[in-house]
Amino acid sequence: MSFGTPSDTRIFKTGYVIYTDIDNREAHDTGGLIGVAIRRFDKVAGALSLASADWFSKTHNRPPLYKSCDYQISRIYELKDDEEAPIEPDIVRGGGSQINLPAANVAFSSLDHNLIQRILDSREPIFKRALRYLLSSERALYLGLPMEKVMLDLIKSIEIVVKSFGGRNRKTFKQRLKICAKKIGLTEEEQGHITDLWKARNRGDVAHAREQSWAEFLPPQYPVPSDVEMNAYFRSDLGVAVLLKFFDYKDGETKVELDSGNYWGPGSFVDVNMGSYYAYHPHHQERRNMVAALKRQLANKFNVKIKDVTLRFHQGKEFIFKIRR
Repeated sequence: MSFGTPSDTRIFKTGYVIYTDIDNREAHDTGGLIGVAIRRFDKVAGALSLASADWFSKTHNRPPLYKSCDYQISRIYELKDDEEAPIEPDIVRGGGSQINLPAANVAFSSLDHNLIQRILDSREPIFKRALRYLLSSERALYLGLPMEKVMLDLIKSIEIVVKSFGGRNRKTFKQRLKICAKKIGLTEEEQGHITDLWKARNRGDVAHAREQSWAEFLPPQYPVPSDVEMNAYFRSDLGVAVLLKFFDYKDGETKVELDSGNYWGPGSFVDVNMGSYYAYHPHHQERRNMVAALKRQLANKFNVKIKDVTLRFHQGKEFIFKIRR
């Protein structure tokens, strides 16, 4: 783990076990293989955590309540002649807690499995990076790490999403937040809390701040002095609300580029680089209404109705559609 916990002293009681098979070619040593497993399990834990918060919000008509799911790696073995052979890792690093204390007391079987699968299938880099910081933040809280670590990772998860809006032009965080809020549907209250978090980070309340305070030089366990406002103690519910809305905005976003005809013939709709985008060589008569033609192609490709395909962006030969599944 990024925080380098030497061992995990807690004991999990769980009714759930997950496993993954890793090819030896994916890493050079046991530690590398464990790293591959951790990245995979982190994605599963993140998907279950977000789906639990989504279930709570829809069931009780309230903002998402975030209680993370986590795991411990309890067994590592290799296959020799189809037989399991135990191996000793070089270093064992721990996870956190709550894997069988489902968020909002809901069983995993009650969650939106379609949402979980979409999260697991997602290759959106901004979403995946922000989710890693959110998980890291809550783990740090459970492990008793300094609150600076908890706060910085939580703020970072939200910052990554907010700063992904506004283009490359130099804009302030407040300007990007307004654009982000309009795009993904953040409420006025959520925007206010995000602004409070950002101010807390920059005033000198947490590490890496622009303005220093003498409190920064005290040990983590030292009581917080009166001149330091930890007014944003831990807003993981806010973090998960931002991530769920961002995921809903980006999920199903599909890029199509028109092909000039050098490689494929008219009517060819081609998956490029494992679905990174699609290329289409339109028939001559389709060029009069290119958007409608592409909607039909995407609806057939993803087995949805044409009304579930909407145009989000168009410039030159590039089209970006939102597909609701």
